[in-house]
Amino acid sequence: MTLTMGINETQKPTCEFFNFTTSDFSSNGCLTLWERDESQITCSCDHLTYFGVLLVEVDAILPPADLKILTLITQIGCSLSLFALVITVLLFITNRKIRADVSMRVHINLTIALILLNLHFLPSQSVAAQSSSGLCVYMALALHYSLLATFSWMGLEGFHIYLLLVRVFNIYVRRYLLKLSLVGWGIPAVIVSLVVIIDRGTYGRVFLDLSNSNSNA
Repeated sequence: MTLTMGINETQKPTCEFFNFTTSDFSSNGCLTLWERDESQITCSCDHLTYFGVLLVEVDAILPPADLKILTLITQIGCSLSLFALVITVLLFITNRKIRADVSMRVHINLTIALILLNLHFLPSQSVAAQSSSGLCVYMALALHYSLLATFSWMGLEGFHIYLLLVRVFNIYVRRYLLKLSLVGWGIPAVIVSLVVIIDRGTYGRVFLDLSNSNSNA
């Protein structure tokens, strides 16, 4: 099939047939053989049906200049966040009254989780450019664990606020902070360990094709 119209960067042709059962187009059993800038499309289907070529909108490829600017903005924002989080921890350590407050201890655990997340996220791009596969695996493990720990402590923050504002009375829990710590830091460790046990290659190196908008890590 020869193209009679141009295809822009946000469009992609796909071979599809009309399914009379579902009254919709489907690409099941049809393979689209086409590369960008080619003037012909080959449809390889394993069934005899009425088919045609549809133009599907795909995500536009981000220009390198815009990607560089967005990366810089992300690094600056994460750096400022990391600085503020470190200041928060220092204030917690130096103030005895704050250290005695159970709520502040819960807050500081969330702060530590966010610090770990930012510490491993900021150098992740540089680590990915290195040839060391071991360092790449460590970074992936640390990022996954830090992100799960952040989500866990956010959930525990909500649970703690529920006890303070909704239940109010009879909220004493023996070794409360220890139990929260086991959940907040323990569950992410269990999840990451299970992922490693089930499939060690999950945290391996993945190469991204920036020219393909559908590629992901």
